[in-house]
Amino acid sequence: MILSEIVSPDTAVARSVNLERDMGDEHTLKQYILTGKGLEIIDRFVSGLNGAKISAWSLTGPYGMGKSSFSNFLLSLCGPEKNDETRSALNILAQKAPDLHTGFQAALNRRRIESQGFFRIPVTSAFQPVNLTLAKGLRRSLEMSESLSKKTVKTLADRIDDLLNNDRIDAPDLIELFKETGRIAGLPITIVIDEFGKNLEFMARYPGQGDLYALQLLAEAPDIYLWVCLLNSRPLASKTALYQFLSAFIFLSALMKRLYIRKGRLSLI
Repeated sequence: MILSEIVSPDTAVARSVNLERDMGDEHTLKQYILTGKGLEIIDRFVSGLNGAKISAWSLTGPYGMGKSSFSNFLLSLCGPEKNDETRSALNILAQKAPDLHTGFQAALNRRRIESQGFFRIPVTSAFQPVNLTLAKGLRRSLEMSESLSKKTVKTLADRIDDLLNNDRIDAPDLIELFKETGRIAGLPITIVIDEFGKNLEFMARYPGQGDLYALQLLAEAPDIYLWVCLLNSRPLASKTALYQFLSAFIFLSALMKRLYIRKGRLSLI
């Protein structure tokens, strides 16, 4: 007898989660198992909603730890209550941690967003500048939005296209579009950047084109809640690539330290 005759993986949960593909997919959500660490992170989120300074979090860990799956659950939790996946996420939280579920709902009620939720922006990074990743993520979320009129979506999308047509996207201009989207929608914004290491690798290869200033502006902006997922062990092709990646990672670490120590806006998980 061999092990494969006794144990086999559930193929329904074997594939990795892609935020842009799987957000809103109730079947994917129901496969998620909410862990103690996940509850701890949601508790920190609730503290942020209740007025704590921290509004940005970095989720760092090895491949397969569940960062993307948790992020997908979090985005579902932040959706409008009419959505099936949001109701499913709330039920999962209520069954696992009734008190935390009550606290989360109370935080939404205090902000008067219990029915609409947040304006959600799932972003999957690529080997490109982080500003480009963010701009594409915002544009895609605008196109999927149910809380904005078609006219408003077109106006904001056209302004993003103007930025995309430039050789380089200016961080303050881009973040102002995020803020304006939240103001027009009348909702706080939840942003999740998954696989952020790809942006760091691009910055390491092309330091003149990488710009992490946008992350600082998002972390400091009111009513914007930012999550960055980063792999802490990524194979690289050469010692030079490793050195470049570490240089970019050190730059990111310095930014995180500045936000965490001086401004109290960032939580490391």
